[in-house]
Amino acid sequence: MSTKQLLILVAVLLWSARGLAAGPSCDEDSECKSFYREGQLAHNGRKDFAAAIELYEAAYSRVPDPRLLVLVGRSQFKRGNVLQSLLLYNRAWPDIDQPEDKAKLQLFIKEAETALQRPALPTIQIPPVPPPADSV
Repeated sequence: MSTKQLLILVAVLLWSARGLAAGPSCDEDSECKSFYREGQLAHNGRKDFAAAIELYEAAYSRVPDPRLLVLVGRSQFKRGNVLQSLLLYNRAWPDIDQPEDKAKLQLFIKEAETALQRPALPTIQIPPVPPPADSV
């Protein structure tokens, strides 16, 4: 076997292994894809994060694509559920295999960790202003 043939064989084997190692993809299921698209509209278009969470979770129940967990996490973050979003990001982390997806997820994790470290602003009670003395 020539060096060129050997290199081609190795490339084919690596490409095949990559395909086998890739996790489930919502892109391959029409119903999952439909839930995903509706979730995108709810999240990005209407800013209805509760609806987006339901739709992304429905998609995930069809196909356990880890990218959907990240989307649920983003919607949770937007609703102020920072700890929940961080838990979802960490759950998705081991199964995210694309470098660009991993980089985005890393930013989301950092954002959530920073938000958790930020102290909550205290609520200040302002007493009512008494009416002016000359109006009595």
